[in-house]
Order: sequence, then structure tokens, then C-alpha cells
Amino acid sequence: MQCACKECLAPPPPDSKAISADVRTLDFAGLGSFDVVVMDPPWQLAGQQPTRGVALSYSQMSDREILALPIEGLSKNGLLFLWTINIKLPMALQMLRKWGYTYAQEVIWVKRTVNRRLAKCHGYYLQHAKETCLVGIKGKGDEWRMGIASDVIYTERREQSKKPKELYDMIEQLVPNGAYLEIFGRRHNLRNKWTTIGNEI
Repeated sequence: MQCACKECLAPPPPDSKAISADVRTLDFAGLGSFDVVVMDPPWQLAGQQPTRGVALSYSQMSDREILALPIEGLSKNGLLFLWTINIKLPMALQMLRKWGYTYAQEVIWVKRTVNRRLAKCHGYYLQHAKETCLVGIKGKGDEWRMGIASDVIYTERREQSKKPKELYDMIEQLVPNGAYLEIFGRRHNLRNKWTTIGNEI
């Protein structure tokens, strides 16, 4: 179901490239090479219990399906930003290695409410108030402006699956004028100078 928020109803940015496709059948070889790849996989949960009653409004993919994506061919020298949920952290690290990236560090998104309080939500053992984005590195990266951005984003919680704009700003600071790709994006992710792939664009 398409989102009806202002961002999604607005015309796409003029210098953005949107590819509406199911990533499981997409020919990745024709996409070219990228300096930065961002992924927010639709992780498949083991069952209803871990969500504690939260409805998921998107199609999920198994770990095997995500792991089988040919991400390693998208870059010889670049960065991968991989969003993960707590229970999938070991699998996300395995994906980094399989795709040829070395774990560098992580970016933590601490969520807050409009009143600047910690935005706690569902969880299994503990309530979640953050999301984790692993950062993988491939190649030397001598041209990247490393060390200029914080590893913490503190901003308001958004609608389900909407990630903070600050991450994209950070990436464009780290790798200025780069070739940027987002996989599993939606219409609200479209951004100038970015290629965005998803089945809800």
C-alpha cells in the first residue's frame, strides 16, 4: 500500500533515479558501480511474538533471499550502510562479509518524540528506542572524508520504515559527489543524485 504522506505525494526530485522492481528478480549486473550502497532489508521475523502485536505493512524476505542478492558486484571500493534489527545483527554481519565488506562501525539512530523524550516502542526482551545501521567498508577509500560525522543520530521517530534524513546528509558529507544507491527504497527515499530501487516506488 502506497504511503499518502506529503513526501510521497510530492513530485520526485529532478535529479533522482527510481527503479521500480522486485530485487529478487532484478538484473543487478546492469546497474553499474557505486561508491555507497544503503539497504534497509524487509527482515522476516520468526513469528508474531517478537513484534508484540505490531502490524507489519510490508512484504518480508527470508535471510536466505537477502543473502543471495548479488551486492558484492555493486562496488569494488565503497561503503555499505545496512540497517538491521536486534535479532538479525549476527546475520547482518554475515552479509557484510559475504558481500566483501569489512565491518567498520555502526550508526545508531536514537529516536525521540516531538517533546524530545525517548521514543520507546515494541520489543521482545526490552523496549526499543533505537535502530542500528552497520557500516561496511570495501577498498582503501582514500578519497572519503572519514571522521567528520557522528555515529549517533538523535531525531524524531517517523512513520514505520522511514529512516532519518540525517543519514543521507552524512553519507553525502563522507563521500561528496559519489554514486549513491539505495535498495529497498520507497518513494519518500527518492533524493537528488541517488538511484533508488524498490517495489513500492
